[in-house]
Amino acid sequence: MQLIFLLDGGDPVALEVPEDSDSDLLYQLVAAEIATPPNKFLLLFNDKPVEIGQILITLGILDGSTLTIQHKKTKVPSIYEIPANTPPDQLMSLSRQHPELLQQFLRSDPELGAILQSEDLPKLRMFLMKRFMKGHQEEYTKQQVWVWILV
Repeated sequence: MQLIFLLDGGDPVALEVPEDSDSDLLYQLVAAEIATPPNKFLLLFNDKPVEIGQILITLGILDGSTLTIQHKKTKVPSIYEIPANTPPDQLMSLSRQHPELLQQFLRSDPELGAILQSEDLPKLRMFLMKRFMKGHQEEYTKQQVWVWILV
């Protein structure tokens, strides 16, 4: 049977699919046609997702049916999702893998962003340790002030 696919408002693409095929084969054929892995898009028939593992005829997909190819939106990682206790080497690795994270670091904390951009691991370790110790020193100073107030 011949199925018609619409991708992002582009020209329709027709594919030949065996009558008794299931959605697994359909996803593989479409993936080969649009050069995109099957986990990066979703097939819609009558505005409903075509789930993997279903027989096409039971879904009502017949010869000449039109399906829509919808790319799945990928979530952009955020620096606020990174735990505070992330090791420096992992932090550097994350900034290498996700350039948008590095841009967020450069905007929100330029000093840390510059070190991550330089990819200098010893310098990053030293910077994080200084920041950690500075936080402890400020906390200690606050406690000392309270001691003087109470005395």
